[in-house]
Amino acid sequence: ILLKKLPQKVIEKISPDLAWVVDSAPAKISRVAATALFFAICHLHVLECEKGGGIEQLVGGLIYGTLYELSNQNLVHCINLHCLYNLAVKLT
Repeated sequence: ILLKKLPQKVIEKISPDLAWVVDSAPAKISRVAATALFFAICHLHVLECEKGGGIEQLVGGLIYGTLYELSNQNLVHCINLHCLYNLAVKLT
């Protein structure tokens, strides 16, 4: 919501002709990158420097962010994938 809906509303108020910018490829890539970084920061409590120091969380965030963008902002797919990942980690 903060990375798409809010900017979309602001752009529509300021310059309605530029509303397409929110759905452009650079905007989507920026949203995915910001989401991945936020996801990694939120998972700082599980970081272990000897195991990569957050690379796994950053990659996970990139995957979840990309899935969210490609699934037309359907968060359920991301939640299901995260649950499957957590289950796989617990079983190994």
